[in-house]
Amino acid sequence: MPAQAEGRWKLEGPEGALEIELNQEFQQLSGTASDANGQSLPVSGSLQGTAIRLVVGEGAAARTYTGDVQGNSMLMAAAGSSDQNWKGSLQ
Repeated sequence: MPAQAEGRWKLEGPEGALEIELNQEFQQLSGTASDANGQSLPVSGSLQGTAIRLVVGEGAAARTYTGDVQGNSMLMAAAGSSDQNWKGSLQ
């Protein structure tokens, strides 16, 4: 059974802050993200248990994040990094 990830999340990491509004249908996630510059980006992703994978943006500029959801908190790492240095909380 997938974790609950639906809602408004605020994530902070080495590249600034992201506000993400997630919709959840079983294991599938969709929504929008706003970066520190106020730019709106599409979000897609999936959950497997508490493991989460998000793709923010589209095309060559898309960024992939993987991590874990535990209740009202989220720890994420950008693709290619093992450091879970993106920390998020459900707002």
